[in-house]
Amino acid sequence: MLLRDARDPRLRPLWLALAALCALRVLFAWHLRVNTDEPQHLHVVWAWTAGLLPYRDVFDNHAPLFQFLSAPLLALIGERGDVLHWMRLAVIPWYALALWCTYRIGRTLFSREVGVWGMLLTALYPDFFVLSTQYRTDDGWAPLWLATILVAIEGQPTVRRAFAVGVLAGAAAAVSLKSLLLLLTAILAALAVLALQALARQRLPLRELARTGGALVAGFALVPGLIALGFRLAGAWDEMVYCVFVHNVVPGLGRGHQESLRLLLFPLSLPLLLALGDRLVRGAAEPELGAKRAFVLLAAAFYLTALLSYWPLVPRQDRLPFVPFAAIFAAAVLHRLSRAGGGRRWPLLAPLTLELVLLLAYYQPWKDCTRWQVQTVGDLLRLTDRGQWVMDTKGEAIFRPRPFYYALEGITLTRMRLGLIPDDVPERLAATGTAVGIFDRLPGADKAFAEGNYLAVTRHIRVAGQRLPATEAGVPIDFTLAIPARYVVIDDGAAVRGTLDGTPYTGARELAAGTHRFVPAAAYAHLAVVWAQAVERGFAPLPDEVMTEPVPRP
Repeated sequence: MLLRDARDPRLRPLWLALAALCALRVLFAWHLRVNTDEPQHLHVVWAWTAGLLPYRDVFDNHAPLFQFLSAPLLALIGERGDVLHWMRLAVIPWYALALWCTYRIGRTLFSREVGVWGMLLTALYPDFFVLSTQYRTDDGWAPLWLATILVAIEGQPTVRRAFAVGVLAGAAAAVSLKSLLLLLTAILAALAVLALQALARQRLPLRELARTGGALVAGFALVPGLIALGFRLAGAWDEMVYCVFVHNVVPGLGRGHQESLRLLLFPLSLPLLLALGDRLVRGAAEPELGAKRAFVLLAAAFYLTALLSYWPLVPRQDRLPFVPFAAIFAAAVLHRLSRAGGGRRWPLLAPLTLELVLLLAYYQPWKDCTRWQVQTVGDLLRLTDRGQWVMDTKGEAIFRPRPFYYALEGITLTRMRLGLIPDDVPERLAATGTAVGIFDRLPGADKAFAEGNYLAVTRHIRVAGQRLPATEAGVPIDFTLAIPARYVVIDDGAAVRGTLDGTPYTGARELAAGTHRFVPAAAYAHLAVVWAQAVERGFAPLPDEVMTEPVPRP
């Protein structure tokens, strides 16, 4: 085992490389630009800590296990603006688990050297490094699947091992339902390997498979079954089924199934993949080892080609489970080239160097791209109290409830466009008296409503209010509010004198939705009616020329 070899002097460069890798991870955690998925997941984790039940009280279209496991740590960290930094650090152990599993799988299939180089190729692969730095459910999903494959291939097929494989696969499914595609393609890979073994006249492990199949199924059902039972007992079964299953299935979502060339990728790749599998089955000195190599290769390749062929949306993170397996087989080829070249390391060092250069050149981790998120969350914590509504799009507020149930991610926006979800954002804002919002990703009509009824007090945050025209003393100003709340009338941040709705204006006042009249006692050039709590806490409307920046996109 890698840890048992820790005192081997030949491994000192490896430990130095891993230490440098850990330092780089910390730097990226503090500086990598924010992906909109990250606050969405953190908002759900916060819901667990606040006594809310996901799906019933807070929308989420992901399986619940990863966020549930994160809740105790978020509760310990508390409500703070830089919470994302700390939660990014918290997923480093998942990254370490993925690398450890990669090493063990490479060692099992080939050798310790291949395991080490496969681990390093995985560690520095830019997409794998960056996506596993971000706080997202995939941080747990990919390592759990790697652990599933590792346990499946590392020893003899026993009932206990099969049960453990099932538990790990079930846990992966409880983190992400994309595990079902992984499981399906792994089953196809196992059947293909059995067929290839039969063609090669090798012994088929049918008795072992029959003996362990039940344990595998029982293990797989354990974690998802407990989760389903928990939501059923909590009275949130229907909500969970909708959010996790129904919501994510939308006709015509993504690139569309009309792209015939894409649909052909999986079947057209089968002959080549099966030929590679056959070569691995027949080429190994030990038949069992050849079967394991073929299974891992085909499971990974079947998953990637099926994903690209049939999955409606294929973001980069969906390819995370494929990367370590590709790195292992690439390391095996490069290691053979190295040995053929007299033990020279350049065939192995060259791709690692290229990965590192691309990673640093493209992402430039010395530049802090999280400042806006930290500042925005910190401002919201100063601006609002616990329990006050904040309208965001995917959970940018993190620690505050959203008046509109759904997160406005891509699938939700598609459903709204198709009329499957009513677009009643303005009505919800008015009904709840939501005085604060981050409106960057709102659909056009909703964003127009927000811009007409909220004023920017930071580059990303708006509060209920309107600008009023400049006027002379005694000239009435009529204005219409859509959001019932407690308001003040100010001029360049200063208090004003006059009458409001026929009574002397002396300060903050509750105003209902509708038309109101202010009669100034003096001439004012920059009047505004603003949510009172914002002014009381040191926030003021930004000048018109300062435009609210859009939330950075991944």
